[in-house]
Amino acid sequence: MLGGQNATPKRRLVPLAGASRFPYTCLAMARILKFLSGRKMTKNERVAAALKGDHVDTVPVSAWWHDFEREWSAADLAAATLEAYRKYDWDFIKVNPRASYFGEAFGAKYAPREGRQPDLIEPGISSAEHLPRIERQDGRSGAWAEQLEALRLIAAGLDDEAPFMQTIFSPLATMSRITGSTKYVQRLMKENPDELLATLQPIAETLAAYSKASLDAGAAGVFFATVEWGSADVISMEDYNRFARPFDLKVLEAVQGAPFNVVHVCRTNNHLSRLRRLPLGGAPARQPIVIRDRRED
Repeated sequence: MLGGQNATPKRRLVPLAGASRFPYTCLAMARILKFLSGRKMTKNERVAAALKGDHVDTVPVSAWWHDFEREWSAADLAAATLEAYRKYDWDFIKVNPRASYFGEAFGAKYAPREGRQPDLIEPGISSAEHLPRIERQDGRSGAWAEQLEALRLIAAGLDDEAPFMQTIFSPLATMSRITGSTKYVQRLMKENPDELLATLQPIAETLAAYSKASLDAGAAGVFFATVEWGSADVISMEDYNRFARPFDLKVLEAVQGAPFNVVHVCRTNNHLSRLRRLPLGGAPARQPIVIRDRRED
């Protein structure tokens, strides 16, 4: 009979609670099972997972120190770096070149000394009148070229087995190596602030270009070292915001796409609570900050 019978009701699918999160649950379970399976991670996997805050089979470990006599040529620095890496089976490398080359690139002259940091022979800047000498460089020639060659040799030796970072001093720390004196830079802040600010600009631009070149040479990121300029004993937060932060940001912006950037906040009584907010790019979950309580650079 047309229209005289009730039609069979259609079944309606009711979505399960939490179904929208099912793919993410599966992904999380896969990661846990992978971790529990006991498969040894590669060094690149281990470091990448740690940076994301994911499970790792073991905490990635590395250490570094100066080998002063072997830091004066690209080949020697690369060889010393790779020897330590292989001997101790580090998960990653922080390249540790001589600190003086940041000053050498801008005209300072240093001499090697056995078992310790190089001695300053002649500063690149010794008076405020000399500040205009500092000009922007391409970050790939001169003193920079030697270090970039060391990175290429390290990259070739690693053959993508583990990530490595290049050490980059902050613009103010570079200024200290140009003048050979932190106290003199502090004096310039008080007596010639505008001239100092004008000089820090080409230094920051040069370091930004050099940081990019370091990535091109194989580095996975930069180890950005504030050195003495991260301590309240050396610089107030007000002065940091004026003489350091704008120029630090310029350098860090150049490597925002790199997966392994580190900010090194050095010395005691430091500005860690503020400096830890510097943008590093890379893994969004966590970014490492290294604190070192010691006086040697």
